[in-house]
Amino acid sequence: MKIYHRMPISRLVDGSVGEIVALSCVFHLWKEQTRVPTPNWDELEKRFEAKVNRS
Repeated sequence: MKIYHRMPISRLVDGSVGEIVALSCVFHLWKEQTRVPTPNWDELEKRFEAKVNRS
């Protein structure tokens, strides 16, 4: 979450889990359409999912 809160987007998103999941879903769709590799975002998603699944 430290990395997320350093990103400029964190000022526009309130940070609730639901909103972060929605943002991730939309970004995932865009990523599939453009086929641009996003290794850093992929790692953030894995970490976020792991943290959510632990709770």
